[in-house]
Amino acid sequence: MLKNFEYSMLPFGFVHCFCNNCRKADQCLRNLTLSYVPDTEVTVKMINPHLVVPDGKCPYYLSSKTKKFAYGISHLFDELPFGKVKSVREELINHYGRTNYYRLKRKERSFPPAEQDYVKSVLQRYGVKGTPAFDEYREEYDWEGR
Repeated sequence: MLKNFEYSMLPFGFVHCFCNNCRKADQCLRNLTLSYVPDTEVTVKMINPHLVVPDGKCPYYLSSKTKKFAYGISHLFDELPFGKVKSVREELINHYGRTNYYRLKRKERSFPPAEQDYVKSVLQRYGVKGTPAFDEYREEYDWEGR
């Protein structure tokens, strides 16, 4: 059973798994979300059953544990000396691309834990100690396995 879940939360094109005999089926988002498919959905995408590895070492496994995602960077540069802000901003834009950088800034896209660590490492190289000042954090399912 998934907590605070609605089928509409799934990203477009999400791929399900129908392998109920998999050792990790009761912990995998691809399998657990099947019981939430509404009657209005005529079709759903699924992993080719011939590619599923039921021994629990499946490359398509997505953990049903939530992760702490960060949103927004309106205070990210507060601890930086003014002269370093432009360099850090350019480094982040080079890493994420201009469009994604601004989507991250406007909270249209989140920072999964690994990306939070990347931002922290960039700021540390420029002398900022501690945790980056993201605007907010949310516990969410990791639909992309990031």
